[in-house]
Amino acid sequence: MNKIIQSLVKEIIRIEVSGKRIVGGSLIDVGSDMIVLFNGMDYMYIPLNHIRSFEASSENENNVQTPTELPSIVAEEIQEDLSFEQVLTKAKGRLVEIYVSGIQSLHGTITGITKNYIVFQSPFTKRCILHWNISNG
Repeated sequence: MNKIIQSLVKEIIRIEVSGKRIVGGSLIDVGSDMIVLFNGMDYMYIPLNHIRSFEASSENENNVQTPTELPSIVAEEIQEDLSFEQVLTKAKGRLVEIYVSGIQSLHGTITGITKNYIVFQSPFTKRCILHWNISNG
């Protein structure tokens, strides 16, 4: 699937993610286990195992323009492959928004990272441990 998605870099795409949520935007980068999508305002880092379907979009419904600057988290070198674990590590200590299901999101700071969970601190939730299984979604 990576090679197919890679061919759509800089194109407008629509994807369905877990929870039957549709997101669209300009495909910025494809890593070994994730994509970076620009929706016109924000960069979205989406694990590949959460993508249920995708398509090149002939219509730019939200009039998404190509971003004028790079996302804040990118591969260090041109040859380096961006991974979900690498993005989480680089996001540690930054204010982020994490979608946990459907339209439910959490705002806060990643304070700790392990192989299968992150520790997330938010003014609303105090301290939260989010567990995931990258291999199974």
